[in-house]
Amino acid sequence: MKMKLFISQLTILVGVVLFPQALFAEDFAESVQVGNTTLTLILDGPADMSVSAAELNKWIAVSAKTVENLYGAFPVNEALIALQVQKGKGVHRGMAMGVGGASINIWLGAESGVKDFRQDWIMVHEMVHLAFPRVANKHDWIEEGIATYMEPIARAAMGNLSAEKVWAFFLNGMPKGLPEYGDKGLDNTPTWGRTYWGGAMFCLLADIAIRQQSEGKKSLRDALIGIVDAGYSFLDTANLVKVLTVADKATNTTVLMDLYRQHRNTAVQVDLPSLWHKLGVSLDSAGKVKFDNAAPWARMREDITFAR
Repeated sequence: MKMKLFISQLTILVGVVLFPQALFAEDFAESVQVGNTTLTLILDGPADMSVSAAELNKWIAVSAKTVENLYGAFPVNEALIALQVQKGKGVHRGMAMGVGGASINIWLGAESGVKDFRQDWIMVHEMVHLAFPRVANKHDWIEEGIATYMEPIARAAMGNLSAEKVWAFFLNGMPKGLPEYGDKGLDNTPTWGRTYWGGAMFCLLADIAIRQQSEGKKSLRDALIGIVDAGYSFLDTANLVKVLTVADKATNTTVLMDLYRQHRNTAVQVDLPSLWHKLGVSLDSAGKVKFDNAAPWARMREDITFAR
């Protein structure tokens, strides 16, 4: 079955922000139930989709279950998923919003096939955003860093992404987050690289330190679950220091606040080659990931990969 597309883009963009519930109409809405969460899917675009409504629902349900598996429960009770359909193939980009209700806008090609949705990472990335409160703009790096870091790990934990692909993503991406000349720390350097990959590198450092200090009993995942368990989600605005303090309490460490004090106003140079060596991961001359299971942190690397 092909799904006819309704609703003007302007209506969605304005309505999602101001009156999201007003868009939930049965003649063009599909609902996906994941645990206690209702996800309402609406479509906006000029043409029919190449895939069925059932396939779209499956894509959204699998993505939501991936995030549910990561946190123990989906972070909000209901959310609107607005698909902005354009020409072409594949999932192009996404944006999560928390004002007036949780919602996610995804831009995708009308000619997208089942394979495009199975390989997609953007929906999970945006859903991870829903588990962290909105903080001041200067802290965008923590919001994007968590989503960038946890998305491939969440997919690997569900068996939907290989360990090789997780670490290829990190090995190729993390260097983009290193500070360059003139960098003034994560809170004061809002470049693309520092926002997404600087934030992801902060998360990797935190994950390693939490596992070390807790002797493997806790991880960054536990810290993030602690934030959700404290009642925070993307529906809330919050002070970052308070949120990180809550997260640290969940791991019985001070890792996140310690790292934040180090990185917020200072261009900290992280020795990534040394880090990769200890974790036992590298790229060969052909760009293929190699694992060294005799490396000091090899077991930790495996646990990080699958969110254990």
